Amino acid sequence: MPPNSDAVRARRLARRLTALRRVADVLAGATTADEVCRLALETAVELLRAEAGSILLLDAERSILRFQHVIGTSPEIEAKLKGMTIGSTTGISGRVLRTGRGAIVQNVAKHRAHNRSVDAETTFRTRSLLAAPMTSPGGRALGVLEVLNRRRGKFDREDLEVLSLLAMQAGVSLENARLNRAAALASVTHRIGDMSHDVKNLLTPAETGMKTLGLLVGDVVEAAREQPPALGSPLAEALGELEVMGAELIAVAISGVHDVQERVREIADAVKGIVSAPIFEATDVSALVQGVARVLYAVADPVGVAIDVSRVEAMPPTRLDRRRIYNCVYNLIHNALAETPYGGTIWVSARREGPPGGPGDTLALTVRDNGRGMPPDVRARLFTDDAVSTKPGGTGLGTRIVRGAVEAHGGTITVESAPGAGAAFHIRIPWSDPP
Repeated sequence: MPPNSDAVRARRLARRLTALRRVADVLAGATTADEVCRLALETAVELLRAEAGSILLLDAERSILRFQHVIGTSPEIEAKLKGMTIGSTTGISGRVLRTGRGAIVQNVAKHRAHNRSVDAETTFRTRSLLAAPMTSPGGRALGVLEVLNRRRGKFDREDLEVLSLLAMQAGVSLENARLNRAAALASVTHRIGDMSHDVKNLLTPAETGMKTLGLLVGDVVEAAREQPPALGSPLAEALGELEVMGAELIAVAISGVHDVQERVREIADAVKGIVSAPIFEATDVSALVQGVARVLYAVADPVGVAIDVSRVEAMPPTRLDRRRIYNCVYNLIHNALAETPYGGTIWVSARREGPPGGPGDTLALTVRDNGRGMPPDVRARLFTDDAVSTKPGGTGLGTRIVRGAVEAHGGTITVESAPGAGAAFHIRIPWSDPP
């Protein structure tokens, strides 16, 4: 006797409503994209009785899908997958994202679109797969929600309907998290603008005082020199040394005031996401890196960390925005200092790669340390809008400044790191000869 169609429809409707209510309750308190992904994925795997699941978020600028969250596998596999990227048009996930339609695959081994490289790299065996697209309320593609390997039976159309509802709600929550973050940033931006103005007002008297002090020292020395030789010579000699040393210290203090003002402006720009037009000029990269190192030696020595710039090669000048690249190198070394234990080393290397004038003519700059390293999820978000700092009191703005500097030059930055294995940041910028 065939099942009652009304009863089947009622059961399916009840299950969909239960799923919607469940995921809405779960996601109600989520405030960040990472939290939304974790809660949505846990709910999907549980409701659909799957072994594992993953959420891949779209990076539209780079045309890639990034594994944002993974559950149900071993910790080793999850560590490998988090942050891994695939092309946004490849595999079953790419097809789901491109078409905007969910997919049921009962046997991935026989499916032509299945991306086997992920299983090969992680040793996880995907047998069956259910995938649904995540979109914003306006229809903008955000990513893909997947569950793998049903524990009993096979995935069916009802399962896909449930997953699609979960993915839809996750997309709405992701967009809400983005809007909440934008509102918070708008508030912070307003406060940063006020702070920038206040800092400038507070430092202006300090700069004026330093300049006045320099004039006074010069007047005192000049007065001593006008005294009779028997009285004035020893005093003039002593004050002459003060004049030289005082001029250097005053110059350092005034330079520090300018650096603080510039730093506050950089932070404000990073918070607002504004990148002003770069100012390119002939730049000696070797001298620039040496200058950064000289400033940070005073920070590195007390904590027992060495800064090694012996691998910075002499190069002809190249066209760069000197201020941006200086801040970029400064941030990378300064951040490495916080992660490198006593007795550690930070190595900086810079060289020109590729045949001059050829397509591979590149400035290659690397900052490497033998410090604590970072987990895969932190590494994956490092140069994205979701970047966060793992340091107490950190803001993550340093990585925004680095990213902005590299992008302003049409370059790329990559990072290699693992817990306990240190970190290496590789910057590649197309070489440009000065006119």
